[in-house]
Amino acid sequence: MGKLTINGLLELNSEVSSRLGRLETLQQQTSMKERTWFGQDLQNKTEKEPQYDPKALDAKISQLRNHLFKSKSAIKQANASTTVDLDVDVDLLLGSL
Repeated sequence: MGKLTINGLLELNSEVSSRLGRLETLQQQTSMKERTWFGQDLQNKTEKEPQYDPKALDAKISQLRNHLFKSKSAIKQANASTTVDLDVDVDLLLGSL
């Protein structure tokens, strides 16, 4: 991945979180295709098959979770080492009346 600003990374994380939520919902539903055959003897046969490969779906979810972990850690590390110059006397600002 190329270099991103913190704001750009936060926006990307928002999109990744949204996609992750949709994929986790898909995983919980297991996204099954259901077919039912109706027989003459009144015994119906239902067959379910996944529409998506469960292993591939799990791999994609893991990839998105890893991205979120690494990017959030990078943001926190950048915030911890960034200093801000303020033209304010904190003791005077937070002092008593």
